[in-house]
Amino acid sequence: MKDKFFHLHPTVATIIAQIACHDNALPQGSPSSPFISNFVANILDVKLLRLCKRAHCTYTRYADDLTFSTNERLFPLEIAEPLAGAEWMVGRQLQDIIESNGFKLNPDKTRMSLRRSRQSVTGLVVNAKVNIRQEYYRFVRAMCDSVFKTGTWHRPLANNDIKPGEEASTPDRMTGLRPLEGMLTHIYFVKGRHDRTPKKNKLIEFAAPKAPIELYRRLLFYKHFVANELPIIVTEGVSDVVYLKCAINSLAAKFPTLVSADGKRSLCFLNPSGVSRAVLNLGHGASGQGSLIEQYARRLKHYRHLPLIKPVIILCDNDDGLSQVTKIGSKVIKNVSKLTTDSFYHLGYNLYLVKIPEGQPPTSRDAEDLFPTQWLSQLIDQKPFDKKKDHGDHTAYGKVVFAERIVRANAKSIDFSGFEELLQRIAECIADYATRSTAAPPVQVATSPGAASSGAVSGSP
Repeated sequence: MKDKFFHLHPTVATIIAQIACHDNALPQGSPSSPFISNFVANILDVKLLRLCKRAHCTYTRYADDLTFSTNERLFPLEIAEPLAGAEWMVGRQLQDIIESNGFKLNPDKTRMSLRRSRQSVTGLVVNAKVNIRQEYYRFVRAMCDSVFKTGTWHRPLANNDIKPGEEASTPDRMTGLRPLEGMLTHIYFVKGRHDRTPKKNKLIEFAAPKAPIELYRRLLFYKHFVANELPIIVTEGVSDVVYLKCAINSLAAKFPTLVSADGKRSLCFLNPSGVSRAVLNLGHGASGQGSLIEQYARRLKHYRHLPLIKPVIILCDNDDGLSQVTKIGSKVIKNVSKLTTDSFYHLGYNLYLVKIPEGQPPTSRDAEDLFPTQWLSQLIDQKPFDKKKDHGDHTAYGKVVFAERIVRANAKSIDFSGFEELLQRIAECIADYATRSTAAPPVQVATSPGAASSGAVSGSP
């Protein structure tokens, strides 16, 4: 309120403080932290940019990390001054600007990187291009190798500062995959240059390195399909996920095996869009489902540790998309068509195929056909629903809009009884795999898959 650059109204200042603070302090890691740091450091940025313009330097800042670089033969004395030997100190003008704005330098984190040395900024190597440190990548690769062989991995050093000959882990072993997935996501976005559009990458003739992406792909496959702690359903699109979540919530009393004691769903869904699908090469819709079935057995060969505790369920519409699924996965899927009526089809290992119920007599159907007609006929912005469109256009709205604005918005009012047979199939599928997975040690499930077996349980895994 009293700062001459802001002069905020007391009410505005109070609301900002309430948003930013917890127990009268700024919490570390708050979503508002980056915005606040940029907001507060704006004046500092302006003054440092002026100094760097005079000194022929480039200035960048990430949160509280300040970086100065130059192509001049001699580093500007305003920014840094050489001492004896290889020692340097921060230039007086730079230090004065920083301290006059209420900040203090941290000597332990101040360093000079010369042209021929490794230049590191916020943990990234920036000499010729932005890249990951090789030690970091090799360590993450070793952790992944441990996961694929044993299902566990060593915890890394807290600062990730891995040096030759240094102990790189604590005695504790980790089983959760989230930290490891976060490391690989970081590597993937840096090495794959995902801060740029594919069009720009193509224009500058950039191709992402294959090895880091393949390593990331193996970890995601392991997480979702090999070591999944809950049954996972792979749908054609995001709208199907919304339908099923709402249906399970509505019919929880009839399907207790799909809901845990605390009211949460006892299964999960593969995100139909985003990084996971892109890295796993699953594409979108029926073609992605067929691709997963086709590559499933081949990809399992990458892992020595094969818990395969819970089933992976491919859920597809009983329409023309089914033909695409069975065509791509023809080596695994046998005797499945729009007219077959089995509750589920075991495709080997922990992989299953479940179709939208065919109706009587068997006919082509998709998930939208399970809703009462009154909801399918709802208008949005005077436009009708067209289930053949994903997002819609000026003539009609599509499935994604229907899922969010009709189904999710009216979930408590919609009659989901049309989904009962589908949920029954999913429940039977999960129960069937429970008998198969307990019939033999988990690792023995990974044998050569045969033709698809139907909902009539027979034979060993």
